[in-house]
Amino acid sequence: MSATVSAVSKSEEWNSHVTSASVKVATFWIWMLGICLFYIVVLAHTPITVLVSAAHDDGYYMKFGRLLAEGSMDEVQGDERVKEVYLGH
Repeated sequence: MSATVSAVSKSEEWNSHVTSASVKVATFWIWMLGICLFYIVVLAHTPITVLVSAAHDDGYYMKFGRLLAEGSMDEVQGDERVKEVYLGH
């Protein structure tokens, strides 16, 4: 009987520490972590030239922070390194 009472009292003790404020704080930090992961995975790893018809004349085509080619889409379209990195050919 004492083991059951002990388990119940520990459960009640744990529940007394969990408040709506602590749940709100935990929810906030989970959202912040999710937003940071979204930024890292999606936005930071998206190539600069995803939109081919973007309103610019020149572009920088990079791989791991190193410049592969520079120039307009017409100038860079035939570059084999750019094709390999961006298209996988």
